[in-house]
Amino acid sequence: MDLISFLRSPLDDLDPDQRAAASAVLGSHVVVAGAGTGKTRTLTARIGHLVRERGVDPSTIVGTTFTNKAGREIRDRVAAVVGDASGSLRLGTFHSLGARILRRHAVAAGFQDRSFVVLPQDEAADLVHRIVEEQRLVRAVPLPDRDPALSDEDWERFAGEAEGDRKRETAAFAREATRTIARWKSWGLTAAMVADPRRGRRDAREEAFASTYMAYQRALEARNMADFGDLVLKALVLLEEDPRAARVEAGSVSHLLVDEAQDANAVQVRFARALAAEAESVFAVGDENQNIMAFQGAFPGAMKAIAGPGATVHVLTRNRRCTDEILRPANEVVRWNRAAVRGALVSGLSGRPPAVTAYDSEVAEAHGVAKAAKQLVQAGTDPSRIAVLVRSAWVLKPYEEAFVRAKVPFSVVGGRNALDREEAKDVIAFLRLATSPRDDLAFRRIANKPARGLGQAAVESVVAHVAASGRTFHEACVAVADAGHLDERAREGLEILGEGLGLLYARAAGTKPDALVEIAVGRTGYEEHLDRAEGDRKERRATVAMLRRVAREAGDLTDLLETLALMSDLEFEGLREGARVRISTIHAAKGLEFDEVFLPCWEQGVFPNPRAVEEGVRGRAGDPWNGPIGGGVDEERRLAHVGLTRARHGVHVSYATNRIGFGAFLGAGPSALLAEADLELTAASNGDLRPAKASRGTRMASPRGRR
Repeated sequence: MDLISFLRSPLDDLDPDQRAAASAVLGSHVVVAGAGTGKTRTLTARIGHLVRERGVDPSTIVGTTFTNKAGREIRDRVAAVVGDASGSLRLGTFHSLGARILRRHAVAAGFQDRSFVVLPQDEAADLVHRIVEEQRLVRAVPLPDRDPALSDEDWERFAGEAEGDRKRETAAFAREATRTIARWKSWGLTAAMVADPRRGRRDAREEAFASTYMAYQRALEARNMADFGDLVLKALVLLEEDPRAARVEAGSVSHLLVDEAQDANAVQVRFARALAAEAESVFAVGDENQNIMAFQGAFPGAMKAIAGPGATVHVLTRNRRCTDEILRPANEVVRWNRAAVRGALVSGLSGRPPAVTAYDSEVAEAHGVAKAAKQLVQAGTDPSRIAVLVRSAWVLKPYEEAFVRAKVPFSVVGGRNALDREEAKDVIAFLRLATSPRDDLAFRRIANKPARGLGQAAVESVVAHVAASGRTFHEACVAVADAGHLDERAREGLEILGEGLGLLYARAAGTKPDALVEIAVGRTGYEEHLDRAEGDRKERRATVAMLRRVAREAGDLTDLLETLALMSDLEFEGLREGARVRISTIHAAKGLEFDEVFLPCWEQGVFPNPRAVEEGVRGRAGDPWNGPIGGGVDEERRLAHVGLTRARHGVHVSYATNRIGFGAFLGAGPSALLAEADLELTAASNGDLRPAKASRGTRMASPRGRR
């Protein structure tokens, strides 16, 4: 920290509204901070003020952020004000804070030890599917008596089709069960509550999901695992039911700050309240107009629920990011919501009005967007300052293809990102076996990578050997190889795998995480798989390089695995080398800003999302079985507001008059959101831009009308 920074107050650069919020030290406070109004600056200044001017021990300040990256950025900003003292701040997402608490009290929280594995969300879904299959929760329809007129071939085909139907129904049930369990956890429904014989009977479908939940939770506990939802739910249960843990954890918090508080779910609200039970102040910062996470259990009023009754409300409305031309439709679209949020955004900055273009197909729209983005890059705009933001990931493919053809560098967030790639999952599986050597899910994933001549029976024999003997997987590989039941290729493959896994396990405790990544890739035969697998070898290598970058920043292997499990798509994609246009869902762009933003697919059937509109707001906060499910039309408008306010200088909205979606023709046409945002059509295109008269569309129904 330089002398000038030391002599200045952390509050010096704030406007009066920001200063009033940042300097209000004691009590509960809600800061309604609209997009671009400097909420991070206000939050950072408050921490600096607490440490430097109020003498608060920084280790007693706890802050939750939407991403761990945001937490690091806040820490860096605070460091410029308070110096090395910022290192003891406790900042991170609800999930990362919950994980830290659980590791400190692992046994009390129900884990075998503190080295429990955080199961990635896609693998959690795979485990649920395995449980549904094993328990035969979706049973085959009994075959009728065989018709004597059917040949053996026809009968086998008929029976095969019936089994295929059962498998498809099983997969569909497992997907819905996975979503339901995640929702239940976000609403506070524990496995113990589900198993309570005194609870009321639910309908048949919910009872089937409840059985799956209990079996799934037993499977996690047997493997010393937690899923994403467990990290906050189990930490909450610990704080509410274990007085000793509550004294240690809540007793160490003097000031709690919650960023993006509008998107907290019911469990996160209770977790924040439990952490702040003995705190001198609670500071909840957010914006109801950016409440867009209802699918994860967020609900209107979460900010006030975190702060508690009697909280002082501060309102920030001066936008420092967007021009007034961009803010006008952004303000306009959310005015149609049932609950008007006070304080329209203003900036005093002037610029280009948003452009609205109509295309005759989704392909033409994608190529038009790619062409316009290329022109911006050629004119000198940094590709990383350009974003293409869509409502739903299923529309992304044409944009990927168009940007490839236009030769514009891009990365995708919200579709199939790098952490979802096979090589990322494989390397992480090897690393999990270093710290959890009996992790059967990880072993099944990498047993035949590269191909080792192991059949399913051989893999399951190794898994069974571990279960029966209590040995580790690297020991079991050697034992099964020595048993003499395998052919030479499979035996040699198991020996190489066992040797590599054994080396990883032996080195796990004292070796830097990036060196362990090298062992996982180079000493298990996996490097051969990287080079020979189908697809883009260069892309696979790039993914592993990104993993190495994360590993270099990790303290140890447990820290690395937890970081990767909790890392957002956005954070991981940001590790790619070179400037790239960001192609993303609006949800994944939350909290970001760009110079130029393209907002395609503003059409009926896509945005607003029909399913979200139909769901509306079902259930209620506080009901662990049927909490809030969707934000309805109101949240679709808030998504439009968020998309518009990501842009500093230019907004380019577009829609297609015809679109193919999920293999079917969609009627398309302009979204009602265009009319509600008071956006006029400025051009129509059949490959070139030609001005056309606007088509205003139809406004959506709003229960209370416009405020």
